Parts: sequence; structure tokens; C-alpha cells
Amino acid sequence: MLKFALEQKVFIGVDGDATYDPRKQAFIKKVPLDLLVLETDSPFLMPEPIRSERRFPNTPANLRYIAEICAYLKDLRVDEIVRITTENAFKLFRLK
Repeated sequence: MLKFALEQKVFIGVDGDATYDPRKQAFIKKVPLDLLVLETDSPFLMPEPIRSERRFPNTPANLRYIAEICAYLKDLRVDEIVRITTENAFKLFRLK
């Protein structure tokens, strides 16, 4: 899947399971920053700690947990991940 995404320049969305799934975390490490976007997959795929606390439903406010794990995995500051993924989202959705 990653090979196809790279060849086609497809953006790759990262959601709540990135905060607890080791396979997803290994995958994220391979995703180039210029193709990374954050998503909530609301209302179901909640990030930790929301998932363990069983606080339903998942909302866009929980994107910060996904940004935090991506920053950790990419060895960047959270504000850098937020800036980069926001720019990518603007490109993806052709927003100004």
C-alpha cells in the first residue's frame, strides 16, 4: 500500500489506532512527511487515552493525541507535525 501511495503521491491519513497499534506506528515511520495527514475517523476509532477511558464519541478535538504520537515517531515537535499535516490537508482538499 505504501509503495502505491508513494508512486501515486497519495496522502496517507493517520487515525486513532496510531496511538496504540505497533504495526501502525512502524508504518507511520515510513510515511514521508509530505504525504502525511491526520484524521479522527470519528466517531469510532478513538486514540489513547480516550479509548481506555471509553469516552464516546471520538471527536476532532482528539487529533492532538494523534499529532503527539506522530511527532514522537518522526522525532519532531508536535507543532511541526501540526504545521506540516495542516499544510498537507490544505493541499489534499485544495483549500486556500
